Amino acid sequence: MAYKGDVYAEADPIFGKLNWDVIPFTDPVVFPVMMAVVLGGLALFGLITYQKKWHYLWSEWFTSVDHKKNRYYVHHRINGDASTWFF
Repeated sequence: MAYKGDVYAEADPIFGKLNWDVIPFTDPVVFPVMMAVVLGGLALFGLITYQKKWHYLWSEWFTSVDHKKNRYYVHHRINGDASTWFF
């Protein structure tokens, strides 16, 4: 059983013992980092949506069968060859 406040509760079939009590709302280090990650993820989601790059990501990255694509992109991006791939 999971401890929930003053009451022992059954473990959830999906989340198990994970509940709102385990989120460190009062920790001065962990909570701001967690919020920065969440806000950064939302900002990235919004940026991809704003620039309408979902189709490109789906067709060229998420469902691509080219297993070397990411390495190729990083190599050429560092050398300055692929500056127009995304912009």
